[in-house]
This record gives sequence, structure tokens and C-alpha cells, in this order.
Amino acid sequence: MTHTQSPMRALVLTLFLIVALGISPLAISAQAATPQVTKTAEYNIGFDCPVTATIAPDQTALWVLMNNCGSGRYTLQGFQVSDGSPVKADEENFAGVLLPLKDQWIYTDTRPLAFTPDGAVDVRYNDTDTYDALNLRLSLTGEQPPAGNLKLLNLETVQNLIPGYDGYLETITFNNRHTLAVVSDEGTKAFHVFDLRTGAEPFQIEYSSSN
Repeated sequence: MTHTQSPMRALVLTLFLIVALGISPLAISAQAATPQVTKTAEYNIGFDCPVTATIAPDQTALWVLMNNCGSGRYTLQGFQVSDGSPVKADEENFAGVLLPLKDQWIYTDTRPLAFTPDGAVDVRYNDTDTYDALNLRLSLTGEQPPAGNLKLLNLETVQNLIPGYDGYLETITFNNRHTLAVVSDEGTKAFHVFDLRTGAEPFQIEYSSSN
């Protein structure tokens, strides 16, 4: 399988922000307003090379997935939002739990890391050889995480949801709780939004060109 950069990536991310904020798709225009971001603080979090990050449900800590600058030794490190100080939840920063991620594909701009509604930490990634979708779940308390009930959009599932699917599994983009996903399909020329709790498709947005 030949992998190419998705030409619709910017629009996917804009769409997903709109979905996450709960804005009606009828209000979407080609010139969607860019959210305004204000910098309030800056903290030194070290040199382990961040891959992706997510905010804890209580908004007090930022959790960062790092890959030791390409070595494949993944860790999950927490930092207090208030002052940037480390959150020590595990002596190895979950390096042992994250071993299955070694040499796998993690696409940083698809929101692969999230706290799911049941309190687990979810990492969505793709098999290096087949590009099929995989999922790793862990608990910050060290306990066994609950069994996941959110649909995994592997190739078989996506092909059942979108007959004749023509896209790249690794570009599927998630919301901040991994309850929704946006799947771009060249065959139907549409972004399909799926509820991962039910498998339903609340809506889709068509596009006329991939350029």
C-alpha cells in the first residue's frame, strides 16, 4: 500500500474542530473562522520529543505522549496546567505499557491520544505493514483499564460502514474523547462523521475536489 499525505487534511481538522464544538454542519462554510488562541504560559517539559497530547477531563493536567526522539521508547508524561510541574503517576512513565507502540504508525494530527468517557487513556495507532487500525488502553492508576466499548474503525468495519471505501485508515481523525471520528472517502467525495459509541453516522459533508 502506498501512503500519501491527505490533500484534505486541513479541512478534516477544521471540520473536526467544528464537530467537537458542537456547531451545526449547516453553518460550515469554506471560509470557516479560525479559533483565536491566547498564550497564557509557557513551561519547559524536557527533551523527550512530544508526539501528541491531551488534557485530563478535570482540565488540571496535560498528558503528553513522547517517543524519546524517534527511538520508539514511548512514554506518557503528565504536567500540571497551573505551573508545568510533572505529574508522577508511574515510575517508568508507562514505558512498559506502551511497548506495543514501538515501530507502529502514530499520526500526530488525528488526535490519537484521549481520555475516554469510562476514564481510560486511549491511544489509536496503525500497523506499520497493513495500516490497519489498532488501539491501546491504559489506566493512570496502574489498574487494568475497563474493556473498551468504542468502535474500532479497522478496514473491515470502515468498508461495512462505507461500501467501496477509498481512503486511508491512518488519516481518520478523532475528537477529544474518541467518541466521534471523521473518515474521508474519495469514493463518495465526503467526510463521514461516525459516533463510535453506536456506529451511527450523524451526518456527512460532501466535497467536490481533492485538490
